[in-house]
Amino acid sequence: MKKFFLLIVAIAVCATMWGADVIVLKNSTRIDAKILEVSDTEIKYRKTSNPDGPVFTTRVSEISAVIYENGDVQSFSAQQSAPVRQEQSVQSRRDANGTEEAGSQDGQRKSKGLKFNPQPSDHYWFGLTLGYVSKRVSDEEAKVGFFGFPETKFTPAMRFGMTINPMIKYGVGIRTGLFLEYARQNMKRDWISEFFEGSSYLGECYKVTSNDITLSIPLQVSYRYELIDGLSFMFYTGPVFDFGAFMNTVAKYDNDTQKTPNMYKKSLHGDKYRGFNCAWGIGAAIQWRRLRLDIGGEFGMVNKSNFYYFDDDYDDYGIGGTKTHWDKPVYVALTVLL
Repeated sequence: MKKFFLLIVAIAVCATMWGADVIVLKNSTRIDAKILEVSDTEIKYRKTSNPDGPVFTTRVSEISAVIYENGDVQSFSAQQSAPVRQEQSVQSRRDANGTEEAGSQDGQRKSKGLKFNPQPSDHYWFGLTLGYVSKRVSDEEAKVGFFGFPETKFTPAMRFGMTINPMIKYGVGIRTGLFLEYARQNMKRDWISEFFEGSSYLGECYKVTSNDITLSIPLQVSYRYELIDGLSFMFYTGPVFDFGAFMNTVAKYDNDTQKTPNMYKKSLHGDKYRGFNCAWGIGAAIQWRRLRLDIGGEFGMVNKSNFYYFDDDYDDYGIGGTKTHWDKPVYVALTVLL
């Protein structure tokens, strides 16, 4: 270090005497020059042997010191050049991180098509629903239409209302809402059973019309999996609570020219039919953007009726049946999410 300091002093004295700038490289090489520009990273100069010649450039990291014509000395030690290397290192890390981030983003874009247990990208929790429901009466011996007529296995019904499906985390949520279901069934008969009073009308043709209005409230656990952006599948299960609002049966003659009063008209809610029904539902849905298609079924868990539908021997209604459940084995609904 002492020798290096004496060398610098000697060169400085000579530079002052000769009237030139001197660049001392780290390998102890001496360059007599006329310095034109000094920056943080490089020095530009012309050699004194050819003052009108080309401009040379040397990196600061290769220079140990510069001795100017007036005797001033500028030292470029390892500590001074370190920030440049550090800055380059930081820039290199930034470039590397940028490459990694870009690669990561590309990977995310590539893996966005299929992910495990993701949180769906959308959260449409409210929607309006319109659909079809089939209803039936089920007990230990047979399954008949919802209103108890043996000629039909299922009674069609229309469902409309609103669905509410808030999500908690990782696609798990709650499925609930309020649906109104309307079922109607028309039948013709050319005989009359003992179920209807007034056996003197035996042999006449008449119509039987039944109506039912039910409020249905599901309270279920759901899981939604987003396969790709905008397309997801949902599965749900849980209890469904039905509240009967209106149900009646009307029988009258099938004769347009004969204006006769209804031969039979009765509300079916009462001792035989309970207004409340509880079922267990299970279903699945496919969702694309704001449209969702649901398919499922609901199966009775309570004894909805004390009413045994038909007596096989006499083909009439009787009382005393047990374990009579009212099911909705199939429903299909379309929901517009808002």
